[in-house]
Amino acid sequence: MSRSGTSPYDFWDARDVTPTFLGTAPAGDVSRHTARHPNVAMPHTLQDGPARVIHCQSYHNLTAAAKLPPGNVRDLFEGYLTKPGGERKLGSNPKPKAILSLKGDAKKGREHFFNAKLQCINCHKLEGQGQEIGPDLRGLKRTRSDLLESILDPSRRVEPAYQSYLLKTESGKSLTGLLMKKSEKEIVLKGADGKEERIPAADVQSFSPSRTSLMPNGLIADLTPQQASDLLEFLFSLKDAPK
Repeated sequence: MSRSGTSPYDFWDARDVTPTFLGTAPAGDVSRHTARHPNVAMPHTLQDGPARVIHCQSYHNLTAAAKLPPGNVRDLFEGYLTKPGGERKLGSNPKPKAILSLKGDAKKGREHFFNAKLQCINCHKLEGQGQEIGPDLRGLKRTRSDLLESILDPSRRVEPAYQSYLLKTESGKSLTGLLMKKSEKEIVLKGADGKEERIPAADVQSFSPSRTSLMPNGLIADLTPQQASDLLEFLFSLKDAPK
């Protein structure tokens, strides 16, 4: 939320969470400038040299948001909060163009892919690691943009072979998984944990396709745009990997 190389005072409009730079005014002219822009606040200290002026309410909003515990409310602000290293996380509303505009590092992206915290190997098997629930990522002839869409919005386009199903038993139990087998005797589903569950046909109350992919949303919310770009570059590089 700062802008370097301007002086003596910078002014920002931040009626939204993201501040917008309005311009620079000479020293001694701060009061007149803020009077023209009621959404601009005075800097904490007026000293010689550059000073950044941020709308107080937005500043306090972000300060308060940074102290929120993990959850849906904090997720709304993640894209505007900085990590300890100074970079912002993607949060719950990432901007694809910001990721695609960066040059990714496939080697670093590979490290992210095999990081258990990111959960990629929970559903994809690669280099002898992980589970075969999602599609084989090797040899996929897809653009970076298509790959990123699959990560950010996994339910938008699901291949028929990886269509998940919803099943409800007569006892009220609900299950979701890939259809492995369906016969007159039973239905076999494979869950996101890789385990298969057999349900006797006589115990099935309802069975229907799900509109939601087994791959959950928000898997890369805790990554920075650069880290997401690195992961994307690694996935894109797999197009030439032998199966």
